[in-house]
Amino acid sequence: MQSQWFVIHTLSGQEQKVKENIEKRLKTEEMGEYVKEVLVPMERVAEVRSGKKTVTMRKLHPGYVYIDLRLLDENRRVRDQRADFRVGRN
Repeated sequence: MQSQWFVIHTLSGQEQKVKENIEKRLKTEEMGEYVKEVLVPMERVAEVRSGKKTVTMRKLHPGYVYIDLRLLDENRRVRDQRADFRVGRN
């Protein structure tokens, strides 16, 4: 089964912290083979402040983290793409 991109909604300003926490859990739970990439899209922005040009990094989509992964069921089996799924637990 191929991986798919998913979007995680987070608090604005917490995107990098969420990304780091996901990457830590991937190492501790040995799930790295199921997650290809965790991404916080950034862009370079040139601004002029006080007559000086500065280049800063800005988030393209504040409040969102992107993750490329393969879905698994509770038994750690890869789920079928056609199956219904829920993200999170009740």
